[in-house]
Amino acid sequence: MLKQLIIRSVALVDELELTFQDGLNVMTGETGAGKSIIVDAVGFLLGGRADRDMIRAGSAKAYVEGVFDVQENQSALVFLADAQMEAEDGLVTLSRELSQSGRSVCRINGIAVNVSMLKDISSRLLDIHGQHEHQSLLDERNHLRFLDDFGDDEHQRLLRQVCEAYEAFASARRGYQQAQRQQAQRQERQQLLEIRRKDITDVKPEAGEEDNLKRKLDQLRNADRISRALQNAYGAVYDAPHDDGAALALLRNAKTAMADISALDDAYEALRARIESMFYEVEDIGLELRAAMEALEADEGALQQAAERLDKLKRLSRKYGMPADELPAELHRIQEELSQLESLDDVLIRLQSDLDKSTVAYEAAAKQLSASRRRLAAALSERMEQELGELNMAGTAFVVQVEAIKGEASSEGMDQITMLLAPNRGEEAKPLTKIASGGEVSRLMLALKSIAAEHNVIPTMIFDEIDTGISGRTAQVVAQKLWSIARYRQVLCVTHLQQIAAMASTHFLVEKGEQAGRTITAVRQLAQDNRVKEVSRIISGYSKDSATSLTHAQHMLQEAADYRQATT
Repeated sequence: MLKQLIIRSVALVDELELTFQDGLNVMTGETGAGKSIIVDAVGFLLGGRADRDMIRAGSAKAYVEGVFDVQENQSALVFLADAQMEAEDGLVTLSRELSQSGRSVCRINGIAVNVSMLKDISSRLLDIHGQHEHQSLLDERNHLRFLDDFGDDEHQRLLRQVCEAYEAFASARRGYQQAQRQQAQRQERQQLLEIRRKDITDVKPEAGEEDNLKRKLDQLRNADRISRALQNAYGAVYDAPHDDGAALALLRNAKTAMADISALDDAYEALRARIESMFYEVEDIGLELRAAMEALEADEGALQQAAERLDKLKRLSRKYGMPADELPAELHRIQEELSQLESLDDVLIRLQSDLDKSTVAYEAAAKQLSASRRRLAAALSERMEQELGELNMAGTAFVVQVEAIKGEASSEGMDQITMLLAPNRGEEAKPLTKIASGGEVSRLMLALKSIAAEHNVIPTMIFDEIDTGISGRTAQVVAQKLWSIARYRQVLCVTHLQQIAAMASTHFLVEKGEQAGRTITAVRQLAQDNRVKEVSRIISGYSKDSATSLTHAQHMLQEAADYRQATT
């Protein structure tokens, strides 16, 4: 339930801190006092539209905070556990602020979250019924959801089963349709792939070949320069015109000289060993230089061949719009696709089998769901007529019609739900849009909410505009119905009717006034004597109470208290 609501800098509200109780919490006040601001602020807190126009003039940001008791709300506790959060002392705090820049910041227990996450937990805590939902009842596209909401655990299981079966069916259908398109285009696709395979196979590109060819061409184009350098280096190291001038010959002489005295001192031996090591290293370098010279001589005629090969790779690369290094992988992919196309007939047979099985499974699940909906529709029709009878609409026929939509599978099944109404006995039931008045729509929605409250896990319900188009005896019945819901759900209700105001177990007055030269909206909880004055004001329509209206208000409040006590 909603324990506390804090509103700062929202429209005419400077700062409000409200504490709500169990039962029926009612807010009344003059038209324009700001009752709708409270409901709008709660809607904003629960993840509703964030409009900068709601920020109080002169303020940097709007802020709304709600403290909820979730000790007995298993759905909310599971959500918090999944999000690795805790309800300290059984309480969870939601907050949301909106800055002038349009940036909205949402928090759960002080931890920043996105709006989607805020909406997720909010849907487990509080349900707002306002004018928008009034209109949603008149839209037949919403009737399926209204009906399914009344289903028990088994019905909800069937809904999940149909959704899962539909996903499997839709996936199988997409796979089969894709394979059909491939088959229709198979011959053309095979011809195209064969051309590509031949193009790449003829060239036989290898990974890294392009870079190797570029290096080779660079060497061949500089062959004379490289040859001279190799020859000079080889001569200096290994084979000088005069043998005594080569590094190898000089090192050999040094090695021989040191060998004569190496036995006389360890230092001489160490020097001899180092010279010998250098001798063999230089000898090895000389041999590698000679091999490089021989290799260069062997490649002298390869310049044109390498250039032609590199040109082929570049043309193939441009043709298929990819680096030459990726061509071998492209050839592998082409060969795989050709193999798949060759076996497409077998694949189609398998996919057709999968589609048939998933279709049968989906239709079976949808059939079970339809049967459940028909049973639910009959029960809901009966309950609605009972509820409407209690709401001063005795004799009204309420029909929930379930029709199969052939060939139009969806994740919600294959049913179309239409709610029909016949306000007077003997009349034909017609769609709500064609027959329901404003007052009737209010009572229809209240009846639906009353039934839903018996099994709905959402602990708090807010009603705004529930008294549209009703008065007199009907208003008293609506007040009693609201209390019947409030016996097992916390109810917050904004009203203009004295009957609903009198039925409240907690009564708030919304007032507009001035403070420091600015208009503000204030809210205060009324004690019993002030409740009498407020109900009297609603009865008479004047702020100055008459003895008659005060007496009537006292009488109404006492009758309401007796009714609450008798039905608790």
